Amino acid sequence: MAGTPDGVMCHTVSSERWYNAWINDQLVGESGIEAAICGTFNTPVVFVAGDSATCREVTDLLGPKVVTAPVKEGLGRYSARTLNHADACEMIEARVKQALTTRDWPAPYKPASPVTFTVELAAPDHALAFAGRTGVEIVDARKVVARGDTFWELWDRFWYRT
Repeated sequence: MAGTPDGVMCHTVSSERWYNAWINDQLVGESGIEAAICGTFNTPVVFVAGDSATCREVTDLLGPKVVTAPVKEGLGRYSARTLNHADACEMIEARVKQALTTRDWPAPYKPASPVTFTVELAAPDHALAFAGRTGVEIVDARKVVARGDTFWELWDRFWYRT
């Protein structure tokens, strides 16, 4: 997520427009957003590959049952120590197989209802894009909040509807 010191290309959806995002007051990155979308459809996240920061973020959110493949170690936002291609592919393939065959999966991530999704924007002018959207409130110059019964409902209002 945005601001992660060892996160390669750390960002939350758009580092140019967003700084932080929260689901029900829990700070999340894109992995948390995607897990909540999957949870809306009763689908668990069982595997993630990426840098060690992403793997740690998903494990912290979903618990130790999610299988991870940390194929690079972030040295900063724009640098990483990576596995070579063959080793990274081998690790990913082995861990996907492990995730799918053990079937000891984390529960789907379903934020408690009613759900809130709060986004801290990079600049005040970005809030204008949310003016007039049903279920979305501009709470201050750089913060918007969407509310709904399920995460999909508010994500749809927040992301897709104009």
